[in-house]
Amino acid sequence: MDRTRFSSCFGRNVFLSVLAVSCLAACSTSKSVKSEEALLRAGDTALAGGDAGAAAALYRQAASVAPDDFTPYDHLGDALYKSRAYSDAFDAYGVALTHNQDSLEIDLKLAKLALILDRPRDAVHYFEIVRRKRGDDPVIWNGLGVAQDLLGDHIGAQKNYQAALKIAPANLGIRNNYGLSQALAGDYPAAIQTLSDVTADPRATARYRQNLALAYGLSGDNVNASIAARRDISDADSASNQGYYATLRAMDDRSRTRAILGSEFGGGAVGGG
Repeated sequence: MDRTRFSSCFGRNVFLSVLAVSCLAACSTSKSVKSEEALLRAGDTALAGGDAGAAAALYRQAASVAPDDFTPYDHLGDALYKSRAYSDAFDAYGVALTHNQDSLEIDLKLAKLALILDRPRDAVHYFEIVRRKRGDDPVIWNGLGVAQDLLGDHIGAQKNYQAALKIAPANLGIRNNYGLSQALAGDYPAAIQTLSDVTADPRATARYRQNLALAYGLSGDNVNASIAARRDISDADSASNQGYYATLRAMDDRSRTRAILGSEFGGGAVGGG
């Protein structure tokens, strides 16, 4: 037998076998990508239609198809957030971040969720990562302020609000947070002035006016608290608030801060609007 001929044939057969395996792998990868894309599109459609539960299920399927891609986990976090499954959303974004560690948007989502979950140290960690790259964004400074307030560092929080207001001086949301921080620090004259200026703005909402009433109530000035509150609520509700203010005054700083800021930020992301 011609050994040269055998060797040549054997080499060619090996080459063809490797080529076939490579083609199968490429086809399989291509199908996986297409499957992931289709599942993501279907999930996005479900989420846009208001069915966050169905969207989450589709994103989980996409993640099982492409476990090393951050996108399904990022979208899953969005769906879980809309379902108010905040702890699960935080975990999903965390997985997404392990696959895309340079994503400031995921860092920001984690920072905002950390506030909702009453994890202010985590919030500071993620906000600081974003701030180093986006220090001109008032939302980041505002978020840091809220986190510092939750940690009990009201003076540090106010420095962050001041930094935010240098960038966006007309932002009512940030000015409101600044005033609340002053009230939490016990500087009631400053808080009342800040929140009075906020409520004087034509864009001010009932929430801001009730925060002014809160500042008066925390200071013990029930008369002006009632006047401010009755601009938006009934006399009976305003009278009921007096007991709430007294309860807040009797709390320690940590409990009072969480009671006040929890009602402000517990239902959604922290912005500057």
